Amino acid sequence: MRRASLDARRLALPWALAAALVVCHRGEGLPPPPLPGHARLSFLAVGDTGIPPQFGSALLSTQIAVGRGMEAEDRRAPVDAFVLLGDNFYYKGLEESELVLRVRENVVRPYCRFLSLTGPRSSEVASACETPLQERRPIPFYVVLGNHDYESAESPALEAQAVPRFVANWRLAVRPVEVIGLTRGVDLVLFDSESLVEGADPLPLRTALAATPGPWRILAAHHPVARADGDEEGPPSQEKRYSDEIEELVADSGLSVQLFLSGHVHNLQVLDEAPPAPLLNVIAGAGGRPRPVQGESPHRRFALAEPGFARIDLVTVGGEERLVASLYVTPSLPLLAQRAPALVARFSVDLAGRVRDELPAR
Repeated sequence: MRRASLDARRLALPWALAAALVVCHRGEGLPPPPLPGHARLSFLAVGDTGIPPQFGSALLSTQIAVGRGMEAEDRRAPVDAFVLLGDNFYYKGLEESELVLRVRENVVRPYCRFLSLTGPRSSEVASACETPLQERRPIPFYVVLGNHDYESAESPALEAQAVPRFVANWRLAVRPVEVIGLTRGVDLVLFDSESLVEGADPLPLRTALAATPGPWRILAAHHPVARADGDEEGPPSQEKRYSDEIEELVADSGLSVQLFLSGHVHNLQVLDEAPPAPLLNVIAGAGGRPRPVQGESPHRRFALAEPGFARIDLVTVGGEERLVASLYVTPSLPLLAQRAPALVARFSVDLAGRVRDELPAR
């Protein structure tokens, strides 16, 4: 049973003004410390972004502020791809009556540096792109669906078929799973976690994972699998079954999944798990409206309820490779976006499954 849609009035103007007080002071203006090695692959990831536009959104939208931070990080150190982790359009998903407005305000305005506006309907939304043409750098833009993207019956089809007519490089993962070869030896497995939470057959994901050549495997979906008590937004039995299914199918594959990317709980977290579960779990669901971190977990290595995003780099250290996950926080408002995003956590995992805190002095 899907959760009822939230009341859009929860994001009224008074909340947006109050959000101005939530400003990060962690090393503003300072470049992050260098990665532990040279990167041969980099991408950005964020989820829980698509808050309905309201009066003053261009000045008050946390989504836009986070998007500006992602632009700044790409200018500092260019990335190869962008992953959107679901709940792309609150509260009822995408509806035909709002299609142009929502694509303009929830996709083009916050992320236009990364977008290809060469589709047959791009002219209808292009004016929302405030990034100068010479500063735009379209890259592969991968998308999964979240639970709110299913609240409207027409939303999944619109996100799959209509949005690419405005944004040519928007690529929604084919339901229920799609495997992307990001670069040599790195497989990104995008899957529809909402369908699994709702009881769908996990066989397609099991089959796709078993066919990945690896050795690096990254699963990306809306719902986390490493969860703490109190994090559940749906019935606990559904969430527990979903997590158990993921762990079981990874175990049955006999393969290692080094990284699991997700959103859903509206904050930034890093958790580590033992095999056969995915080893390093990164939650980057703070792209629109952060929420407090709930519960306790012995697996949790970091947690913060502030706006932000994740950056993933595959680096070489001493002849061996590591996947490095860096979490950044941003100001809450676009008018403060001149402040560079601040690095708040960085963890890595190697092929042997060792998880390291790359900022141990934090």
